[in-house]
Amino acid sequence: MKIKVTLSFLIMMMTVTAGYSQEKDCFDGMMKKLMDWARKDFESPLEARNARVKIVEDLVGCDMPEFEAMTLDSTVVNPETLKGSITVINFWFIGCPPCETELPGLNRLVDEFEDKGVVFLAFGRDIKEDVLEYLVENTFKYQQIPQTYAPGVFSAFQVRFGYPYHLIFDETGKLSFVTVGGSIQDENYMYNSLKPVIEDLLKL
Repeated sequence: MKIKVTLSFLIMMMTVTAGYSQEKDCFDGMMKKLMDWARKDFESPLEARNARVKIVEDLVGCDMPEFEAMTLDSTVVNPETLKGSITVINFWFIGCPPCETELPGLNRLVDEFEDKGVVFLAFGRDIKEDVLEYLVENTFKYQQIPQTYAPGVFSAFQVRFGYPYHLIFDETGKLSFVTVGGSIQDENYMYNSLKPVIEDLLKL
């Protein structure tokens, strides 16, 4: 039996994509691709899921989208300030089980690669005050950017597929790796996924 994406989802997608009358490339084009996905018939839920995952995976090779944000220590970051550095980005939020499970592994990445010039940025969906309170009792060594300091960033990176959302950009600002989701049991699941990519970019 073919699976049709629900009408309510399609209506929601049409609402948030008003004004997208033609296909664009890379991050700007993801909403058009999601609309096309929502209109398709699929043989099974797995086929529908795989097609949606491919939309994300097809971002590899794209340029970092334009944005400007500020870390909790008042450092301004944008594609220009990050050029020349390998940049590892994590989108997360407080209370997200896989986001919190993977923190020890992500902290290990910072310990191993920050002194090699790799930049680690965590864009939180929470406001500044909540992030600061969370960090009092929880260690997260990425440079923290609460949503308060990241206007338009979640839209620029098309954070629409779930959390956590990890991206790695090379020194020229090209996307080398992207994945959505994680493990609620294995704290090293994402560490094991991200480390080989970083090592390859560093040519270690």
